[in-house]
Amino acid sequence: MPIVFQHHKNSSVSFALWQITETEEFFRSYLQLTQQDLVRIAACKLEHKRLEKWACRAIVAELTQNPIVCVEYDGNGKPYINNQQISFSHSHGMAAVAISPKPIGIDIEKNTDRFLQLYPKFLNDEEVLRIGKNHDIEKLCFYWCAKEAMYKLSPPNPYNLRKNIQIVTENSGFIIDNNVKKKMMIERYSFQNYQIALAKWPQ
Repeated sequence: MPIVFQHHKNSSVSFALWQITETEEFFRSYLQLTQQDLVRIAACKLEHKRLEKWACRAIVAELTQNPIVCVEYDGNGKPYINNQQISFSHSHGMAAVAISPKPIGIDIEKNTDRFLQLYPKFLNDEEVLRIGKNHDIEKLCFYWCAKEAMYKLSPPNPYNLRKNIQIVTENSGFIIDNNVKKKMMIERYSFQNYQIALAKWPQ
């Protein structure tokens, strides 16, 4: 299935979702990747993991209107293409990609009950109080997405999601790096039964 959701925040930020129903053969016939990227995908032993990587490249092809996709990685392991920064994510058969000339982070997650057991590991006490006693699954899922997106945006340090990455509002948060708070902006989106978060540095 092609792109199921696409959003252009402005002239500099775009992101899209792809619902994965295709085979690897489809993607191979549709896309032209670098040999290095093909090796990177083939290294995934599980088929669904390879399909997630293929779908992310397919989104890049759609957003750039070019089936020749040359994904590269910088010294911090962050992907980019040409002069554009990109961020990948996938969850339960859905892939997501954001593209921007500036650093960007994206995360997508399906609303599932697992967050009812998982949230004490990634939310601090203030964030739990903000969500409320009902422990709304969509909010829990979004907070996870937001922290993951912020983690992808930040330098490659072993941050603790509960202690070092904190949500202030649904539109902002900060990461604590060497005892310094660095503010980040967050954007929330929903599609069907999924939560999507975009993270970027303030302008």
